[in-house]
Amino acid sequence: GLPANSVYWYRVAAFNADQDSGTATNPPIRVQLGVNAPTGFAGSAISVSSITWAWTDNSGNEENFRVRTSTEGALVTLASNTVSWTEIGLGPNTSWPRHVSADTTLGHSDSNSDTGWTWANVPSGPSFSNVAVTSVTGSWSAGAGGAGSYLLSRSTNSAFAVAVTTPAGASSGTLTAVSFTDTGLVANTTHYYRVFAYNGGGVVNPTPGTVASTVTVPAAATPTAQVATSSTSITWSWAAPATGADTQVIRASSGGAVSVSTTSAYTEIGLSPNTLYTRLVRTANASGSSDSVNMSTYTLASPPSVPSFSAVAIGAVTVSWTPGAGGAGAYGVVRSTSSNPADLAVVINYTTLTSTVMAGLTPGTTYYYAIYSFN
Repeated sequence: GLPANSVYWYRVAAFNADQDSGTATNPPIRVQLGVNAPTGFAGSAISVSSITWAWTDNSGNEENFRVRTSTEGALVTLASNTVSWTEIGLGPNTSWPRHVSADTTLGHSDSNSDTGWTWANVPSGPSFSNVAVTSVTGSWSAGAGGAGSYLLSRSTNSAFAVAVTTPAGASSGTLTAVSFTDTGLVANTTHYYRVFAYNGGGVVNPTPGTVASTVTVPAAATPTAQVATSSTSITWSWAAPATGADTQVIRASSGGAVSVSTTSAYTEIGLSPNTLYTRLVRTANASGSSDSVNMSTYTLASPPSVPSFSAVAIGAVTVSWTPGAGGAGAYGVVRSTSSNPADLAVVINYTTLTSTVMAGLTPGTTYYYAIYSFN
């Protein structure tokens, strides 16, 4: 229970069985008591070049404090009762072992040691490659002094006020590379990225690198219908991607552009009769494009000529016709005893011939014929 930071002198006397003692003749012994050591010494980085060291003062009679290196070199002498000091001029992302001593003229008492790390410098803003519909690769460069690892932050808001996620590096040491492929993104959407740096002690610099953004590629359109509207035209229809696109281009299967469309349908004209056409829809923005699956259909066949008749007999007649331009895949024959087209009925649904004998007719009856073509 003796006060700290005091000097005491002791000497010893001997007692006999009657509890008498003679005069102590031995020389007195000098005992010096030091101050109580500081405790809880710890460093906290506050920048890339400074650390604040703090401790608990456990004595009220120290003359000063000294923050020291691991080799006992004193960095600073501080007034008594001081409980923190900020060390500046340090290198980034570097460990610095320190302790503090409570000092008097009689000596000093050392605290525990702690190793503090300065923050890592901020990395560069990311650049982007391999931009796709739902993924992108971001790359960056370490700041001066390097970093222990990185944290990648993403948002669809340029101020990172909403929809902020951490695709990689949520924990120190989990993202040590200087690139990362982020997946599961929304197509045709601007995504903003920033990169933070952890130091070797696992503490993140709260200031990120420059925010950079990229736009994902649009998703592909979905063909819905391909309708031949005449022998020289086809209407192509599709469902646009849910997140849109800057442009929608109708392209031939060989890759040539046919037309740019601002809607989800396009009627192509000037085609050849009875011909198979294949098209696709290319959705695009500044980052790239996506192609739909191919859609194919034939134009309608041209109508054949007006039918002619030969070998007219009592109950039979031969009906002939000439294919239209581009030919046809097959023909159908309709007939009526009325001149009203609405009364025509199919008598031959499908034939590849260009003439046919109509038998079993009623003698003395007028028949009206028309020919239609299949593509």
